[in-house]
Amino acid sequence: MKIAIIADIHGNYFALEAVLEQIKKEKVDKIICAGDMINPFYESKLVWEKLKEEQILCLKGNHENYLIDYYANKKYLDSYNLKPIVKVAQSLSQKIAEEVTKLPLYHFIKTKNNINLCICHASPSNNTKSYMNELDEGMKIELKKLGATTFVNAHLHVPESKEWNKIKLISAGSVGLPMSGKKEAEYLVMTFKDKRWNFKHKSVLYDHQKAINSILESNFLEDAGSLSWLLFDELLTADKKFAHFIPGLKKENKKPISEKEWTFEVINFLKSKNRWDVIKKYVKK
Repeated sequence: MKIAIIADIHGNYFALEAVLEQIKKEKVDKIICAGDMINPFYESKLVWEKLKEEQILCLKGNHENYLIDYYANKKYLDSYNLKPIVKVAQSLSQKIAEEVTKLPLYHFIKTKNNINLCICHASPSNNTKSYMNELDEGMKIELKKLGATTFVNAHLHVPESKEWNKIKLISAGSVGLPMSGKKEAEYLVMTFKDKRWNFKHKSVLYDHQKAINSILESNFLEDAGSLSWLLFDELLTADKKFAHFIPGLKKENKKPISEKEWTFEVINFLKSKNRWDVIKKYVKK
């Protein structure tokens, strides 16, 4: 049995195309998407349609939750920091939100020898809390209860692996927004052989410039506000920006409210990373 696992596409249709083309050469039995198909980029609808067209089993990530929450609670419109999420949600539809609601949190693959595999976005019962960060007691109980020998997740955008209590824990990396420094679309291949699950992290080059141009042509950097500049820079550098920015604000007890306050904090953050001189060239004044 051979399975390809993709995850964290985040609306990067060009990266998804390249990965699927490469996976077809792998001759896998199944492709599974471990969540975060959509957000923050505007090709999210194309990504969702492509995954449906290819009949790929998809799991629910936290960015799918944002879409569901948007259509269930329009108060999102009042939060400037959620502007990128709102813009993508508006480009999709309530019908897609309803389809996404039905997606499972995890997928379990059983073998005859009980060498079972569990695939999820962050952890089997929570798509925002990753067991790759830290295993709390609740997670440990859950991993034991499910009885798999190997767990694969995504969420952190970095391909890695570790072991706990003779259970293999593997992170699949990211198709559309890798955070490992490589501007390549990442995926994972799992092969069941010799009574064990073997894994291999892989990546493929894609038209990175085309993805950049598409964002610029869509006016994403203007429509989605200054938070979108951080997300765009993550695409440019394959390095974390947004994930460091929000915790940094909380640590300093900063609570920007207005667009002007958010923009001020974003620019200062980018300056601290020596990235503002690059990003401001793309931002229309």
